Amino acid sequence: MSDQAANKLRGADIGRAGAQGNGYGNGDDDVSDIVTLAVGVKEFYRKYVAFHSAHDAAQSGCITLFTFYTYVYNEFRFAPILLVTAPTSEAGKTRLFDVAELLVRQPYNVVDPSGPGLRNVIDLLHPTLMVDEADLLRKSRDLRAIFNAGVEQGHKIIRATYNGGVIEYDPFGPKMLAGIYGEQPPLKGSTLSRCIQIGLRRRYDGKEEIADFDKTDAEVESLPIGRALKRWSLLASHDVLRNARPELPGELTDRQRDAWRPLIVIADLIGAKWGQVARRWAVELSRAVPVTPDPMVQVLRDAFRVLASPEHAGDRAITTKLLAAARNALPDREYDEVLSPIQLAKRLARFEIRPLRYYAGTTQVRGFRIRDGSGTFVPEWEDAIGRYRLNERASEPVLSASSVLARTKGSPAMSGDRCPEWGRCWPSPGHTAGILARSSGSRATLRRAAPGLCDQDLAPSLANGPTEEVGDYNPCPERKTCHS
Repeated sequence: MSDQAANKLRGADIGRAGAQGNGYGNGDDDVSDIVTLAVGVKEFYRKYVAFHSAHDAAQSGCITLFTFYTYVYNEFRFAPILLVTAPTSEAGKTRLFDVAELLVRQPYNVVDPSGPGLRNVIDLLHPTLMVDEADLLRKSRDLRAIFNAGVEQGHKIIRATYNGGVIEYDPFGPKMLAGIYGEQPPLKGSTLSRCIQIGLRRRYDGKEEIADFDKTDAEVESLPIGRALKRWSLLASHDVLRNARPELPGELTDRQRDAWRPLIVIADLIGAKWGQVARRWAVELSRAVPVTPDPMVQVLRDAFRVLASPEHAGDRAITTKLLAAARNALPDREYDEVLSPIQLAKRLARFEIRPLRYYAGTTQVRGFRIRDGSGTFVPEWEDAIGRYRLNERASEPVLSASSVLARTKGSPAMSGDRCPEWGRCWPSPGHTAGILARSSGSRATLRRAAPGLCDQDLAPSLANGPTEEVGDYNPCPERKTCHS
């Protein structure tokens, strides 16, 4: 960046700071008590912004703590990204930015930034960066790198110069983003997981009243608060901020804990009551907004729901074909795409759950171990259950084979009694027939419901009911009575 451009940026910053007052509050404008100051900041936001009615306290409290944080951000290792979302336009995102611009330290509000330009601005000024239309980050690798690297001190962005040299850019600092959360979030992947999300919605006229916002009048009104925040940043014990190790809610993920840690440190500094409610706000906001799940974990959850269902409660193994067919037949599966047995096996292998070849009677089949002789899950499944919290949805009902057959025209209803030889004849013929019976009609329709099954597997369903030829499993001696 040229010296002329750098001076221009510095001049713009100094001019903005001068417009907000000379710095530290004086006379009757000063707000000396930190609790009074925190309440004043929070009420200033609530005066002009219609927060989500169900999360008003948490959202306004979060943005209040973030405002304090912008004045002492350099004392912390992590810099939270505040992401303001809404399902539609005119929901208050821009208004929240307008109000925050009056209170946060050194605001720098930009629209449609380029990666190189934003790198230079952050490295030179380290402002409180405010970017509207955050969906641009989905398309720009440079912008994503800035936001991903800028959450932790010491991470640099390196670029080569034309003469063979190297330039280091420091992207660390507080950042605010805003975007519409429609069919997909404005951010994705690792960038989204590093954000504290504040979800707004369009204001309900007549029920959610806010003051008319005139930026000139609001700027005058915000001057004493801004001065008090600057004064607080000079008088606060920076050693206390830097060395604090607050207790954080266990419900938060690792990245959520990193994002909330600076805010909870500041809340504890304000007072014990603020520290207690800040921890509740963290849990509330982490649960209140939609989270884009990992597709790989979605597939794992779907597979586990099949294995944990009553239909497979006693099974010690399951063939790859049957697991894929049962997973594809889930009416509310998390990962929407239909997967073939090979595709499912490849995805589960990423979690160290790999299919094995074993004999079911005299037939060699390929499938997964589920439980050991005591009925507990084998180590690879037990590990996945704990790491990815698979039990959270496992209790939800899964359509059983008997209920499917009972509802399917022309298919016999199955008895609810389980065969005494159930553990020997995995996969159960009734469950296979139940999956296939969910789709009636042509062979093509059945193939869409159960990809990977051969014509021999499909034949019983086309004949309107299970027969001796269903699947490749060990025939059960009691099968004709318990599965007919």
